Formats: sequence, structure tokens, C-alpha cells
Amino acid sequence: MSDFSVKTADLIVASGEHCADMLYATRLNLPDNFIYIGCGEQRFAIVSDLEFDRAKLNAAPGVTVINQRDFGEPCKAYELLKRISEKFHIESFRIPYDFPAGLAAQLHKLQLPCHVSEKSFFPQRNIKDDYEIACIRRAM
Repeated sequence: MSDFSVKTADLIVASGEHCADMLYATRLNLPDNFIYIGCGEQRFAIVSDLEFDRAKLNAAPGVTVINQRDFGEPCKAYELLKRISEKFHIESFRIPYDFPAGLAAQLHKLQLPCHVSEKSFFPQRNIKDDYEIACIRRAM
């Protein structure tokens, strides 16, 4: 796991099964919530022990999969995000409109402000790539 330093990072906390942005960003169709952190070319999926091996095999190219245990013992999501922010020197997060309000409030209490994105995280989602077209064809 490489260190990087960024003032603001994109943050999604959701499952790949229920969040199109999460699935697009990571290509991980996991049933449980996990964490996506993105800043420029750096993209991370922080997943549980249970999903770690599968996530490493299936993650989109360029997404670094990290076991949440790499940040210490299991804890609440907001505590884990605090540890992640300290490791990567993140001062604030850009979050999607449908981000969990309670989690955003907890992060704010920890001096990690969350700014709701006014635009889509991934406007390029509107145009399907070859992988997505193949998935759509298989589903038909």
C-alpha cells in the first residue's frame, strides 16, 4: 500500500450491487458496503477480509484493493475512514448526493468535512465501454 497525500478525495461507501457509481469505479459487484477512495489516477477499494481475495481478482484495472485490516482492528466505518484519512493525509472528502447522512455527520465531528458533489462522479458513465457493452449483451 503506497502513501499519497491529497487535500480532498472522492469517497463512496456503498455496495457494488446497489450503487452504480461504486460498480463503475471498481467493477466490484460485492453485496456488502465497502469504501472507494479516488483522487486523480489513485483509486482504492477498501474491503473486508471476507471479500478481499475475490476483490483482488475482479477489481477494475488501476484500482488498488486494500484489506480494511491493514488499517487496524475492525471498527465503525467513520473510525476506519479517520484512519484512512490519516494514512493518506486527506483533509476532506467529496461525496455523492446519496451518501449516508449519518456517516457524513460523524466524519464532520472528526474534523473531516464532506462536500456533496453537485455533478456526477463519473459523467463518462453515460457512454458505455466495450466491457460494459459485453455485460449488457450477456444479460439480454
